[in-house]
Amino acid sequence: MNKRQVNNKIVVAKAVAALVLLAIFICISVVVKSVAVAEWFSRNFSRWWVTAVGSVTSVLPFSLFEALIILAVFGVVVYIVYLCESIRFRQWKRLLSITLTVLIVVLLVLTCYVSVATPAYYREPLDLDLYNTTDGKFSYEEAVQLAESVLDEINEIGPLLQRDSDGYLVYPYDNNELNKLIAEQYAKLTSDYFNSFTPIAKPIVNSWFMSEMQISGISFLPTAEPNFNRNLFRLYSYPVVVAHEIAHSKGVMREGDANTLAYYITLSSEDIYVKYSGLVSVYNQAIGLVSLYPNSQADVERLYDMASSSWAYKDIIVSSRLWSSYTMFGDIGEFFNNIYLIFNGQSGTDSYVPLPDISDSGDTDDDGNIIWQVTSYSQIQNLLITLYKQGVFA
Repeated sequence: MNKRQVNNKIVVAKAVAALVLLAIFICISVVVKSVAVAEWFSRNFSRWWVTAVGSVTSVLPFSLFEALIILAVFGVVVYIVYLCESIRFRQWKRLLSITLTVLIVVLLVLTCYVSVATPAYYREPLDLDLYNTTDGKFSYEEAVQLAESVLDEINEIGPLLQRDSDGYLVYPYDNNELNKLIAEQYAKLTSDYFNSFTPIAKPIVNSWFMSEMQISGISFLPTAEPNFNRNLFRLYSYPVVVAHEIAHSKGVMREGDANTLAYYITLSSEDIYVKYSGLVSVYNQAIGLVSLYPNSQADVERLYDMASSSWAYKDIIVSSRLWSSYTMFGDIGEFFNNIYLIFNGQSGTDSYVPLPDISDSGDTDDDGNIIWQVTSYSQIQNLLITLYKQGVFA
């Protein structure tokens, strides 16, 4: 068999391999949309993969995900060089062979991803103790008291936290210590809905690019690594983002569910920095809960006045100041994230903040505002009510 025949067989073999991988990718992408299949994949294959791979990558002092991204960028550059050379010298078979190799690598990554991460987008509802409107009436007075309690606790904890001369938070522990605090909270979850293994969340070295894309964190399940932007080391959102990205590795991929779980983890913590992160992240939801009741305008305005003079407002301003200095690719980042979430059956970036199920009753209150018929509060509001009834808020 001469060299040309061997090369022809290699090209055919690569083409067959690419077609097989494509078929597997499409098949898995379709079947995991079934709740039963998604639940099986999440509890068995995905959980096993994250535990096995995460046990290795959590030991690494760097993000393997980031290293693979750098390698991929280098690979693209090399491919473009080969592409140009092949076209220049009319080496079409060589170009086809190289292109098929690249396609196989891409399909391997995509197939791995839809096997490990995608199923969790379609699994059963989040198994967390949440308030349900059918359990009883949550009175207007309780809603107001809940919002006041959240704001009061923000102002109680806020002055206790250390900040530098520019207003940025100075955390009293390193990243490993924060991960330990978050892991201890996750260990308290009793439902087998969640993976018992908790990987280490790692900062991305090249966070400038994430900042320009307005990305706080990203969890890549094929390497079982929750990753986050290094800028968070100075912001109130640091513990919440770490808890959110870890939530994905626990089998919670829907963004609204991951946010709800991250708030539960941080708000339940006894560490003041961790709890403060959760409090600042949810006070708007608490005030929003009050606004769903009729004749609430005066209290809502009063609560927002309280918030505007609170430590939360100061730390949010500091955070906004930092993020506003990165504007190069913000819209691009949101565009691709939106497409990614829609591809996985979500309502795009809107899915980060679950909304209450309400409808217009057709009547107005004494202030002329719509009286809402509430079927259910938002998932985050139901969490806040549950924690309020448990006495979590001061």
